[in-house]
Amino acid sequence: MSQSLFLEGSIYSNEQAKRYFLEDPTYPLPFETIQYQAGETISTEQTKCNAIRIIGSGIVMQSQNKECVDLIGKDTFLGIDSLYTLSKITATTYTAITPTIIYQITTQSFMNKLNERNESQLFLISLMRNTTIRQLYHFTALSHATTHLTLALTKLGEILGETKGNMIYFPEGLSQQHIAAYLNISKTVMKNRWAKLIEQGIVSDANNEIVLHTGSLNE
Repeated sequence: MSQSLFLEGSIYSNEQAKRYFLEDPTYPLPFETIQYQAGETISTEQTKCNAIRIIGSGIVMQSQNKECVDLIGKDTFLGIDSLYTLSKITATTYTAITPTIIYQITTQSFMNKLNERNESQLFLISLMRNTTIRQLYHFTALSHATTHLTLALTKLGEILGETKGNMIYFPEGLSQQHIAAYLNISKTVMKNRWAKLIEQGIVSDANNEIVLHTGSLNE
């Protein structure tokens, strides 16, 4: 059997895992490309999912009981955690909050590659590790949300944004309301604190894009 071009013994990024499952010339998996507009539901999972979805571009909100539990960006795999859980799965909804492209693989073909290629297990471990790290960033952001909003925004920016010099550019279409839901802050409180950050020149919010100016992080 042909061997993958990817080497064993490493921890891989989500982007590398995406290339391994979709573009590995020795064993590429068939996938469907689906486009979603902002506000469209990508999936609602109440049982083990029948497809693994990879975010090609855009931002997705993960929610449970109609509350945001995460904001997820490019190259993230959706549905991995449902494959191995032994407990009842909490109904989880994934919603596009910006125009989003999803690469969709059947769970069966994904599992086939996991079972047939030894290095696939390392990619799976890497994906689970990366998910844990993202969740830790979220917990850190939540812990600072009420006392130091700019630090919470910085943590979110490290996950979803693009840093250029002393500025973090958040994805176009991500709004103050989305961030409030992510940080579990009421809309009224967020509106008041957001206005203060804009007045101080720490945040700019124009042309459908949020920019965090990190030169001064004191509210």
